Amino acid sequence: MHNDQYRNIFVEIYEPIRDSDGLHLKYQYTNPSRLQLISVNGNEFIENVFTCLVIRGSRTLGFTIKQYYVSHNHYNMNEVPEKHYIFGRFVFSYDAENKIVVRALAEEYANLLTLTQSQVENHYKSKHGVPGKYSLM
Repeated sequence: MHNDQYRNIFVEIYEPIRDSDGLHLKYQYTNPSRLQLISVNGNEFIENVFTCLVIRGSRTLGFTIKQYYVSHNHYNMNEVPEKHYIFGRFVFSYDAENKIVVRALAEEYANLLTLTQSQVENHYKSKHGVPGKYSLM
């Protein structure tokens, strides 16, 4: 992580601290959230984000680290009024123009249910309403 190309990532997620003797500098992983300028369809917004690193590659070919930002706050992803709150966070990364843009949406994990086909349909309707009843604007 100390390579020059990763130095900016390092300083974002580690905080320098001094030993008890005050002579030696160490680094502590903190990964604090921070305000970041985000670009969405040409509009810019400020979002509170934290860093998420993805390591790609292998020992033989070498590794690269891809930096993503994840929204600190969660949002309700359920578009059905008055139904179950579905937690979601946005995932951002740099684009070719060096702007931070939306790359994905991460929702809360699903619960495993072992139901028959009709039970699945009834469960879905109870959680999300009747399909086709609501439309996206």
